[in-house]
Amino acid sequence: MHRIPFQIFLFINVLLLLLTVSFNTGIANSLTQIPDSLLKGCDAVYLNRDRTIMVLGNKAVITYHQVVKILNNNGSSFGNLKLYYQSNTPIKGIKGTLYDANGKKVRTLKEKDFSDVSMTSTSSLFDDYRAKVIEIHHPTYPYTVEYEYEQVYNEFISLPIWLPIDDYRVGILNASISVTFPDSNPINYKYFNLPSPSISKAENGSTNIKWEISNTKPIQSEYYSSSIYEYTPYVMFVPNCFSFHGSKGCFTSWETYGLWSYSLLTGRNIISDNLKNKLIALTSSAKTDREKVKIIYKYMQSQTRYVSIQLGLGGFQPFPASDVEKFGYGDCKALSNYTKALLEEVGIKAFYTEIGISRMSLTHKDFPSPSQTDHVILMVPDKSDTIWLECTSQRDPFGYLSHDHQGKNVLVVTENGGILRTIPNLGIAINTQYRTGEFIIDSNGNAKGELTTLCKGGEMENLMPEIWVSKKEQLEIINKKYRIPNFTIDNFSYFLEEDSALFASEKINFTLNSIAPKTGKRLFLKLNVFNLAPSPTIKSKERLSNLILKQTYRHIDSIVYHLPRGYKVEAMPKDANNTSPYGSFIASYTIDQGKLICRKEYTRYKNRFPAKDYNNFVDFINAASKLDNQAIVLVEE
Repeated sequence: MHRIPFQIFLFINVLLLLLTVSFNTGIANSLTQIPDSLLKGCDAVYLNRDRTIMVLGNKAVITYHQVVKILNNNGSSFGNLKLYYQSNTPIKGIKGTLYDANGKKVRTLKEKDFSDVSMTSTSSLFDDYRAKVIEIHHPTYPYTVEYEYEQVYNEFISLPIWLPIDDYRVGILNASISVTFPDSNPINYKYFNLPSPSISKAENGSTNIKWEISNTKPIQSEYYSSSIYEYTPYVMFVPNCFSFHGSKGCFTSWETYGLWSYSLLTGRNIISDNLKNKLIALTSSAKTDREKVKIIYKYMQSQTRYVSIQLGLGGFQPFPASDVEKFGYGDCKALSNYTKALLEEVGIKAFYTEIGISRMSLTHKDFPSPSQTDHVILMVPDKSDTIWLECTSQRDPFGYLSHDHQGKNVLVVTENGGILRTIPNLGIAINTQYRTGEFIIDSNGNAKGELTTLCKGGEMENLMPEIWVSKKEQLEIINKKYRIPNFTIDNFSYFLEEDSALFASEKINFTLNSIAPKTGKRLFLKLNVFNLAPSPTIKSKERLSNLILKQTYRHIDSIVYHLPRGYKVEAMPKDANNTSPYGSFIASYTIDQGKLICRKEYTRYKNRFPAKDYNNFVDFINAASKLDNQAIVLVEE
């Protein structure tokens, strides 16, 4: 055995001690070097947030290093860590350190301190999603947490988006990302709110690209705002071409992306002869293709349920239609592919279509990437109109287009490649809620009445899930939805029309005490207790984000109040007509033979406006709210 000379041994230990002291001193110094501009409106500051990506053929190794200072209780979540992974993307070498306000080490975090938990949801049958998780609890603020780890992507179709500021009220002192890839298969990228990267070439035929940012102020959450992505730095990455679980494709265009997606459908449309015969019998009396599509859609809904399937290529490839037929379940990909196969058997051509839902959206038409979509639906061309089918819901009415789907860009997958399309916005003629009612007011200011609400288009979500749940659940939803004091439901019913038209309706018979509180000889009748305009909103002095109105709709109310005998109208609101680029509020009030007829129309337009428009929008909705909250004064004759 070779022994290390004592002098060398001593030198090494002194060096390690100096490095440790130097590192801890660096942490302590960085805590005092945060500009005041980063601390204003901030709950946490990343002192460092660095990522390095090394691409080796179909494999990528990503190393992470971050140091975050937690300023207060609201920022404590930024000191925690939750790392998602699968068997194909393991986490390695995870470790961390907790420091107090002075940069003094409090605790070393080892891999054993991190919990390893399953992230499989109750709706998922096949996936291996897991997470490394740790929560940090420290009694005093501020404190600092440092993490280091590595994640290996043994095969990849896209790389994680770099989003150094991924939440509100967090600042960045320093952050960087470095990507190295072989020139023989380059990485495509698109960056936002960043200066041009530094690019260097190596003699071994590789390229390195690096972005760095510093002193980035926190973003504040704002009402009616656009995505945080529009105002913070981020970079998207995809390989030019790839091989994933034996499947090869390219992201050189949406067309080539679509060709790869189409290849994953090949041979997966086979169903049994028994089912083929059943479909022919079911559609034999259909007079139009649209009728056939509806019959097939309803059959699919009655025979299947949604189950998430995300293992390996299954995250991108649907299970075969024969499996869905056999087992009666599938995810969005499998159920859409299954429905597509059923329609083909009755001569209807449908197209597998990728879409982003909720906060996900296919926004960047010039950058083909799978990170912009997370769901699959069907597009069915029709002579009069295109039919869009949501195949994961066993309850959605045929032809229903939610507000979330309207206006979304989608990728239609065809045998000739991908084609970008946009689902239409239905407009206020269809996205409409009609409400009619008759209220009989007695001399004590109480009312008995009937109210009918009819919803069309995206506004049908106002009656979901009521239209298909049990009576007990319906009653609970009604009481939570209206939240009106002294309100009692005497009777109610729901109706769904899917044949000649598409709408849902709710009918309520009710008793409502103190709708017109009595003071002396007067009753003060409250109007529009069931459907008020939006609540007042506070103006903003320093608006940053664009004003985003996400839905187009119109609400039309026509309510008749039968006034109590012996009372007359002493005062009532004037008619109103308040229009703006954001929408309109129109109201009228008419007295006719002891009846007060109130008509109201509130319209909202889906659109994007610059930040400077926000306070004008606030003026509009505050004016509508004020007009809608007026009362009518009745006095004894």
